[in-house]
Amino acid sequence: MTSRAHIAMFSIAAHGHVNPSLEVIRELVARGHRVTYAIPPVFAEKVAGTGAEVKPWNSTLPSPDDDPSAWGTTLLDNVEPFLDDAIQALPS
Repeated sequence: MTSRAHIAMFSIAAHGHVNPSLEVIRELVARGHRVTYAIPPVFAEKVAGTGAEVKPWNSTLPSPDDDPSAWGTTLLDNVEPFLDDAIQALPS
């Protein structure tokens, strides 16, 4: 028998990234694994519904409810926010 694993999940806080992972997370929990999912509070309830342990963190990326123009219009506009978000998530 396989031993119980502790799986850490971290996702970009956008529906297109979080939603596809939910059934995988639900299945891992159903198979007896401990899953911890680091996610901004806007997705906490949805992730908790899978049985995973939620570890909330704050993202500086535009939220799912923001106007799409918050992402900017050029490729660089879309890359820099991810770097800034990653940097702010690191321990100080």
